[in-house]
Amino acid sequence: MRVPARGSRARRRDRRPAGGLKLKCAGGHLRKGECPFLGGAAMRMSPAAMGFVLLASAGCFAGAQKKDGHEIRGEAQTREVPAFHAVSVESGIHATIAIGAQRPLELRGDEKTLAMVETTVEDGELRIGFKRHSWTHWVSHEVHVSIQTPELRAASASGGSDIRAEMTSAPETEIAASGGGEVHVRGIDTESLRISGSGGAVIEVTGRAGQAEIEMSGGTEVKGAALSVRNVRIDGSGGSEAELRADGRISGSLSGGSELHIRGNARSRVATSGGSSVDFDD
Repeated sequence: MRVPARGSRARRRDRRPAGGLKLKCAGGHLRKGECPFLGGAAMRMSPAAMGFVLLASAGCFAGAQKKDGHEIRGEAQTREVPAFHAVSVESGIHATIAIGAQRPLELRGDEKTLAMVETTVEDGELRIGFKRHSWTHWVSHEVHVSIQTPELRAASASGGSDIRAEMTSAPETEIAASGGGEVHVRGIDTESLRISGSGGAVIEVTGRAGQAEIEMSGGTEVKGAALSVRNVRIDGSGGSEAELRADGRISGSLSGGSELHIRGNARSRVATSGGSSVDFDD
């Protein structure tokens, strides 16, 4: 960059319309089709070369996608796994689960990070997490996994992970989250639903259940305003909060400032202590 001589006046910015575009730089005027470089030099650029530059710039963003509000960057990788009916995700991994014919898992993230991700199936449960001793690497990298399975009866997230899933009808359904994990599921259709959350977990559920057993602690939040249940057994502590719709009986206990918000005509026999409360919103 050239520095004006002492005492000289700075040039006034050219504000003419873009139709007669001229760019100012330390080396003087640049005409349309010229490309500036440091030092005041300029080079003419052909239309073909300019097109190449634009394509190359666009290519910088080719690896980015949007999914559930997250910006996904990096490599895409597929993995074959045996059949499963439950999914467990840990260590900050994001998972989206759809119902349909089983497909290979699709993982997206930094290439080195993906190499440290383990995907195993044991007793019908797909487990997705990082290899041992790899925490210092993945802490600054996100991994997103797309899953499609014909059956899903259970979902669990821990360690800051999150799951967004469609459930299938089943006699028993289980949802769990811990350590800041989040599980958002819809389509629950079961006779027996078990929900457990701890350590600031967030669980959001929609659908119907005959019986529900809810255990929550450590500031867990259970969002069940769109969940219709007949009978509920609930145990909450440590400032946890739950909201649900019930028309039968609700029993259990709340302590440590926990709250239960009920919609419907349920009869409540929930013991409260330590500033806890049971409210009927309807």
